[in-house]
Formats: sequence, structure tokens, C-alpha cells
Amino acid sequence: MIFNLLPTADDVLIEGFVRTSRGTPIGGATIILSGSQQGLTTTDGNGHYSFTVPAGGAFQVSVSARGVRFSPTTRTFGSVMANQVADFNALPVKARIVSRPRGR
Repeated sequence: MIFNLLPTADDVLIEGFVRTSRGTPIGGATIILSGSQQGLTTTDGNGHYSFTVPAGGAFQVSVSARGVRFSPTTRTFGSVMANQVADFNALPVKARIVSRPRGR
């Protein structure tokens, strides 16, 4: 059986970048594609990822990265007929308040 691994005229691209709240790329983030087609990839050193999918499908793209929170964590596309961009930005890191006992 021969599989066509190259994009065809009936394929579209879902791609994007994953960045910190300050715009720094997050490499190694996990990106999951679900819906009409499934896939899994990680972002490169520039925070970029991409999936080639069949036109007309409905897809969800989810992101996760260790020690980082995102909102939203998932982007949804219905009946995709053209290339789509799904960028994800991490939530700002909240400062931790450490309480220490006062000396007497």
C-alpha cells in the first residue's frame, strides 16, 4: 500500500507558534491534533508547529508544556477549507509569596 505523504491540492495547513506571555518561543511544547485526523508533534526551537490535514475536516488543536499554563488550551476549527493559524500564548507566571515566620 502506498501512502501519499506530500500535501495535495485537497490539503490545508494548520500551524502556529507557542510563546510565553512575553513573546519568547516555547520549544518542545506538545501539540495534539484531534478530530477528522489525529496527530502529535512538538514545537521547534522557534515555538513553531504545523499539521497538514485534508480540506473539509473539523479539527481541534491542543497545547501543553511542562510548568506552563495556557488559556485557552484548545483551538477548534470546523470544515477547514483554507490554511489556519492557531497560536498559543502562555499565561503570565504569578509571583509566589513566601511567608516566613518573624523573629522575636
